[in-house]
Formats: sequence, C-alpha cells, structure tokens
Amino acid sequence: MKNKVLWKEGNKYSAKLLILYGVILMILEIVVSLAFSNGEYTIFVIIGLMIVSSILLIMAVERKLKQLEKTLLE
Repeated sequence: MKNKVLWKEGNKYSAKLLILYGVILMILEIVVSLAFSNGEYTIFVIIGLMIVSSILLIMAVERKLKQLEKTLLE
C-alpha cells in the first residue's frame, strides 16, 4: 500500500486472478472428488490445492506490483 495507484491496480489484478483460480480450483476439485472414492483423502487434496493456489496468487500479485512500481518510477 505504497500509493493509491498501486493499491487500485493490485486489487484489480488480484480480483481477476481470484476469479480465474476459483474456476480452475472448482474444476480440479470436481476431478479430484470423482477420482478418489475415499472421502478422507479428497479433503486433504482439496485443501492442499487451495493452499497452493493462495501462495501462487500472492506471488503473482507481488510480482505484478513490483513491475508496476518499476514502470511508475521510470
């Protein structure tokens, strides 16, 4: 939250990624739930996918913000 421009752009970008990751996760969760007949493994796989997607989201947004900050300073 260094300035309002970065804040707004970061929020816009993260919202788009959240929608994309949500759709991908939904598809993956359906596939996983159909692949594993045992429900106890399914929940662990789904939680793992959610954790990985959250980490990827944070990394992507931070990378984008650094690029934006660099272009604003030039």
